[in-house]
Amino acid sequence: MEGGIIALVKNGDIIELDIPSRTLKLKVTKAELAKRRKKWKRPEPKIKSGWLSRYARCVTSANTGAILE
Repeated sequence: MEGGIIALVKNGDIIELDIPSRTLKLKVTKAELAKRRKKWKRPEPKIKSGWLSRYARCVTSANTGAILE
């Protein structure tokens, strides 16, 4: 699985935000996260051609500047 646990968040989950330490924590048990990881499948891209498609495939994460590589 690429990315992080953000793909595993579901409605109703509690998320702890710590601004000074710049962290987000999903308050879900490790067992539940493991179960969600097993079921997770990469979603089909909504846009499959053109510049926006290229951007989606080639851009870096927001925490690294969201630049096109």
